[in-house]
Amino acid sequence: MLGAGYTYKYGTFRLICATQPSLNLPECRSDAPVPLPDINRRLNSGYCERKRSYAFCKKNAINPAACESMDFDNPPPECLP
Repeated sequence: MLGAGYTYKYGTFRLICATQPSLNLPECRSDAPVPLPDINRRLNSGYCERKRSYAFCKKNAINPAACESMDFDNPPPECLP
């Protein structure tokens, strides 16, 4: 994931692969494929749709009343192309 441009949110890290090797996860193998981020999948996700569309928010939100206080003209940066 580091090769795809991701960084660790907290300066130091403890990977589950290092701390719990007994789990023998396929993702912990050295030759495991790293998924590349897909911008279309992210932008079309329910999360971003709720942040950008009042109608979608009202129809699909768990608490539709929360849509009233949201600013749909300024979605979060992760929902911008």
